[in-house]
Amino acid sequence: VDDYINGMHERTEKVMGRLESLVQDHPAVKHVFTRVGSSPRYGTDESKANLFIALRHWDERLEPEWSASALVANAKDRSHLGTVRPIPVRRQDLRS
Repeated sequence: VDDYINGMHERTEKVMGRLESLVQDHPAVKHVFTRVGSSPRYGTDESKANLFIALRHWDERLEPEWSASALVANAKDRSHLGTVRPIPVRRQDLRS
């Protein structure tokens, strides 16, 4: 069982590493953080992972392809992953 779980964790890390490399060099991206083996929605599961992408300030992202939705669509197309659930924070969400 341990070998199976370790193998699943390694495969998940490999996929997330590929996805991280697709976005980390994009000019709109400031930071990338990957969490493998757990999910806020599903708890601990070696096949689950999250990729958090901090983008540069809106004033620095003037090109349409530098939007959060364009970045996610591009990464999804290039990664061939079936499920990508972006949770973008929009500028109006931050206003008080």
